[in-house]
Amino acid sequence: MPGLDGISLLKRVQLRDADTPVIFISGKGTETDRQRLIDLGAFAYLTKPFHLDEVEKIIEQALARKDSEQSK
Repeated sequence: MPGLDGISLLKRVQLRDADTPVIFISGKGTETDRQRLIDLGAFAYLTKPFHLDEVEKIIEQALARKDSEQSK
């Protein structure tokens, strides 16, 4: 993303709504990038190439977690 790195994007989303699950998909990411974003609160970090069923599973998990947190 030109002009905006993953950490900056994650922080912007968290400022607007801390409960929004953030899923990153990257073609250039490293294990260090992945771990740092997860530690900062990203829900998931996938690297390309990926399988669509993997993305669907992650989205289902994120929505289920959000639903369970809202029902508390």
